[in-house]
Amino acid sequence: MYFDILALVAVISLSLILAFYNRRQAKALRGVERMVKDFLAIQIRDRREKRKADLSVNATEWLTRLINARVEQIFELQDIIRIVPEVFAAEIRTASGQKIVVSTKPKTVLKQYDKNNQARGKKNSAVERISAIASAPLLGRKFITLEINMVEETEWFDLEAEQVGQALGVDWGQPVRLWIYITG
Repeated sequence: MYFDILALVAVISLSLILAFYNRRQAKALRGVERMVKDFLAIQIRDRREKRKADLSVNATEWLTRLINARVEQIFELQDIIRIVPEVFAAEIRTASGQKIVVSTKPKTVLKQYDKNNQARGKKNSAVERISAIASAPLLGRKFITLEINMVEETEWFDLEAEQVGQALGVDWGQPVRLWIYITG
């Protein structure tokens, strides 16, 4: 009986000692994991900073490549019609006369923007009529939506998109997703 109690105390003691040391080892491993993740983050950041310094993107060619890779019709982008900073959008004319809208916002936001512009009422003065032309609907009724994100593109997509946005005159920052709307 005395031996049984002694064996039970020994098993409990060993269990407590093992639990204590396992906890310390787990804490040390979490520290190593954090250190490795920090090291990888530093390497990725340095590589991205180097790439950003060397990056030179032609906005028209970049957008044309993205669009033509996803649709059957070949588009040639010509000139920027207008910039709409409220919805971070650029409206671009194509050689075939179609409009392409590039934005970091989904179609629900652009549709709401169009609806708000139309709800402002009739225009009486010449200035109001001219501003109404400038605020024509972005999307219209029929359009094709292309969603492009970092998963589908290269790891440099956000850096390239930032440069393209600057070239177009839109402050996109470093977007992880762009929506391209092709209107009729």
